[in-house]
Amino acid sequence: LASNTAASKVVPMGAQGVDYLAFSVRAGSSAGTLEQVTLKRAGIGNRTDFSKVYLYHNGVRVDNGRTLNTDDEVTFNVNVTISANSTETFWVKADMNVDASGSTSGDQNYFEIRTASDVEATGSVGGSFPVRGNGISLGAQDIGTITVTGRGSDSSAKVGQNAVIVSEFDVAAAATDDVELAGITLKQRGTAPASA
Repeated sequence: LASNTAASKVVPMGAQGVDYLAFSVRAGSSAGTLEQVTLKRAGIGNRTDFSKVYLYHNGVRVDNGRTLNTDDEVTFNVNVTISANSTETFWVKADMNVDASGSTSGDQNYFEIRTASDVEATGSVGGSFPVRGNGISLGAQDIGTITVTGRGSDSSAKVGQNAVIVSEFDVAAAATDDVELAGITLKQRGTAPASA
């Protein structure tokens, strides 16, 4: 369990990118690769409290968002190499459902890595298990919402051209709440390769 794992707190229904658990992985005298990790949701909550669960490393999402299965588990393909005698920290984050989607006010959830068998790596896996985060509760208030409206892009860009507008959009908060925008994820689409 990393020292900066999320403390117990109350979050609103519909909250996005909620920090749940931080865990550290240390390589021995040789470099190793953390290939896969399985996490279990536990606590007096329900998997329907969650829309998606994510795993991050160095602020970058390492796999697609996952939904919890019927055993309240989620597995991530990690494939991060850890240098010899080095430690890397990973964050488990989640998007919460809104009330209409199944969240229940007062539910408390946490995530844990139960045993060494829930971790797949190129070397042997040791540690003190379970690695368990703190309980995070759902408040009765839904989170404020934003509306994203696309404005288009530059459709006449040429190879080698600089400062091309590849996407432009407006973000507006609902009239009743202030909203803190922590990040935006863009996905490259179309027929041009990502390296173009």
